[in-house]
Amino acid sequence: MKHGGRPPQNYLKPWRKRQRREVLDASLHFIKRKNPFHQHPSTYYFDHMRAKAIRSRVGADIFSSYLKIAIVRDPFDYALSRYRFTLKQNKIDPLSMTFGRFLTDMPERLVENRRITEIDGVSVIDHMIRFEDFENGIRQLSEKLCLGGELLNTFRKVNAKKSGRNPKEDLNLYKITPEAILLIEILCKKDIEDFGYTAPTWTP
Repeated sequence: MKHGGRPPQNYLKPWRKRQRREVLDASLHFIKRKNPFHQHPSTYYFDHMRAKAIRSRVGADIFSSYLKIAIVRDPFDYALSRYRFTLKQNKIDPLSMTFGRFLTDMPERLVENRRITEIDGVSVIDHMIRFEDFENGIRQLSEKLCLGGELLNTFRKVNAKKSGRNPKEDLNLYKITPEAILLIEILCKKDIEDFGYTAPTWTP
């Protein structure tokens, strides 16, 4: 919105289609929450929504006509990011939840993106952008949409996903948890094969 974009719109269930209880619940929900996109029974569309759910809302014909864009990320980097985020979000001491325990207790966290972008195990994405090569992905998208450099210039003004992580600390987590690499290779086999990701390495 700071750069002239529109706020979320047309994502709520029409009021005329809601029951009286739904109206009350929805009003209380959006008063209490800062994020209007958070999923609610009266919310038709929300962040991180699965492609299958979107298709069911808009219909197969409209869904097929959309240009569907998503971002893929190195699963070895994503696993560390998700681990750090989980610790911070839930105020968990790393000693009580190690990286290895996180992966074995919550392996579903590593395949969340695939569940969003696939329908019945098949990707429905028309343009996939690699997180690690974001600028080039946006440049290619601009060319596909005949936008010149406009889209890239817009995204250059936006900063996101600044983790502040220490690469040496991240690599050390893999050194002391070598089984994590095998688990990620199994769970994220598709992303690794499709996009050529490789496991972290270090000199003994």
